[in-house]
Amino acid sequence: MKKSMKKKCYKTNCLEKVIFRLDFEKVELGSLEEFNKKELSKEFILQEPKKGKEGSFRFDVDSGEVTKLMNEFLAYTFENKQKTKRFEVSEKYAFIEYDKYSSSEELFVDLKTLVEKFTNTFEVKTINRLGLRFINEIKLSKEKNPLDWKNYIDKNLIGLLDFSMKGKEKISRAMSQLVFKKEKGELMFNFGIFNKEYPNEIATKEFILDFDCYSTLPFEISEEGVLDRAKIYHNHIESLFEQSITDKFRKFLNK
Repeated sequence: MKKSMKKKCYKTNCLEKVIFRLDFEKVELGSLEEFNKKELSKEFILQEPKKGKEGSFRFDVDSGEVTKLMNEFLAYTFENKQKTKRFEVSEKYAFIEYDKYSSSEELFVDLKTLVEKFTNTFEVKTINRLGLRFINEIKLSKEKNPLDWKNYIDKNLIGLLDFSMKGKEKISRAMSQLVFKKEKGELMFNFGIFNKEYPNEIATKEFILDFDCYSTLPFEISEEGVLDRAKIYHNHIESLFEQSITDKFRKFLNK
């Protein structure tokens, strides 16, 4: 493995969001209050439940009519005291969302102390979908040219920007997508300049590296733990992140 491709732990990061999510078959949440008192109350505060809606379709074979059904459900959000991390659960999903992310150690501890305890308490057996997403938003407001990323992003990812600069074109968005077939899932990689001021011309130097790794087939928790699968996906994302950036950007992250 090349030196620049080794796993890194940087002093800072450019993460806008980190999200881990599970979708599963419906479970009963009757003992949720007890779960909160026993597992979460020291660090998290339970917010007021919120209503969600889930749509489905029913096809009547005899009449040929299709009816749209809307099912309501309650979602419960536990938020840490700093309001930088949320653990939300419902009868069919659970997710952790970070606004401020420290390291993979924090993620793995949360998966063990929050998610695995939740799936054990409420007897979640089959995971329909598991996803891990890291949204990096690189902001370099002090630099003038918002289209020049050659010092920070791998040259193979910025070819469309080089093309536009050659023609001196004005552009308002420059996003690309790659979907990789990976071990036990797929990795969707969205990258480029999203431009929050679209459709105006790009004027702010910001670059997105958005990694979303997810399962494509259901699996049984008894055969593979949630934490084990998350670690595989984390390795896929970490490796692709390192491929996407330059040594100069690594130095920037270690300032």
